[in-house]
Order: sequence, then C-alpha cells, then structure tokens
Amino acid sequence: METADVIGLIAPRAFVTVAGETDHIWPASAARNVVEEARAIYSALGAAGQIDCAGASGGHFFRPELSWRTLDDVLAKARR
Repeated sequence: METADVIGLIAPRAFVTVAGETDHIWPASAARNVVEEARAIYSALGAAGQIDCAGASGGHFFRPELSWRTLDDVLAKARR
C-alpha cells in the first residue's frame, strides 16, 4: 500500500525492520520489497545506507538480538 511512503517520512534517520520468512502479518519477502521501495527516498536524501531489512526463519515474533544487531550495523555505516 503506502508503507514505503510512510517509512520515507523517517528519512534520513535510521530505519530497520526484522521479519520472519513465514510471518503471516509482515512476511520477510514483502518487508524487503517495502524497504527497497523506501530506499529510493533515502537515496534521494543521501542516506541509502540508513535503511535495512533483516529476514529470519519462522513466523511473527520479536527477535531482539537480530533487531539490535541490524540497527547497530546501520548506525555503524552512518559513522563511516
């Protein structure tokens, strides 16, 4: 729908999402597509490295370790 546009409103600040491959609400395949669409907005603002999507096996549940690791990776890119 318009999720990529809403995420684009966050730009150029960091945005990460984590999704399960078999998640019935936010499947990783759809999440990756949304992030790639929103990356165009980030790119226009010179922040293409500030957005990422991590996929993981399984369904819909919170993955704190992967979430923090993905955010740390994105923030490390910003410091370079």
